[in-house]
Amino acid sequence: MQETAHATTILMTSNSLGDFIKCSVVSEILPESEMYSFADTASEIWTMFSNQPQTGRCLAFLHLVGLLCEVTSVKYEKILDVLEANPLFEVSRAASFCV
Repeated sequence: MQETAHATTILMTSNSLGDFIKCSVVSEILPESEMYSFADTASEIWTMFSNQPQTGRCLAFLHLVGLLCEVTSVKYEKILDVLEANPLFEVSRAASFCV
C-alpha cells in the first residue's frame, strides 16, 4: 500500500463590508459529498453570523479544517493497519499529548 501526499487549497474572500463571502476549495482528499455538505453548513453558519462576518468566516473555515482532519485520520488508520500487520513494526495506537 502506498499513500501519496495530497494538497488542499482553501481561499476565502469577501468584500470590504464582509457581507459577500466566496469560498473556493481545491482538494483531492475530500469526497464530493463532503464538499456539498460543507457548502450547506457554511451557508447556515454565515446566515447565523450575518452581523459578525469575521466570526462566520472563521467558524466555516474551522469546520472545513475539521472535515479535512477526519478524512486524514481515516487514511492514517489504514496506514497503521498495514504497519500492524507487518511483524517488523511495533505500532501503538495510544495517543500521547503534552499538557
